[in-house]
Amino acid sequence: RLKGFHRDTRLLTLLQGVVPLLPREDCEARYGQKFTNRMICAGNLSEEKRVDSCQGDSGGPLMCQRSNGRWIILGITSWGYGCGRKDSPGVYTKVSKYVPWIKKVTNGGMG
Repeated sequence: RLKGFHRDTRLLTLLQGVVPLLPREDCEARYGQKFTNRMICAGNLSEEKRVDSCQGDSGGPLMCQRSNGRWIILGITSWGYGCGRKDSPGVYTKVSKYVPWIKKVTNGGMG
C-alpha cells in the first residue's frame, strides 16, 4: 500500500493505493544498473489504469500489513519513469537497508 497527497485547487487530500511488489529481476530488467540492491519496485503492470506513486509523492511510505495486523514501512517513494506508465513500476528506497543507520541516529529509537 502506498500513500501520497493529491492537490486540488484548495484541498490537499491523502490518497492510498494497493500495489504488488515485483520480483527484483523484473525491476532490473526494466531499469538496468539504475536499480540497485537498496531499492524495491512495485506496481501492477497488467492493468490499464495502474495505481502508482507520482511526482510530489517522494518521501511517502510503501507499507505492508503483516499477518499479525501490524503495518511496517518497506520503502520510501523515490523515483520512476512518469506516473502509472506501462512497464514503468514505481521505485522505492528499501528501508531495511538503512535500519542500522536509522537506529544509530535515533539512539536505537529510544529518544
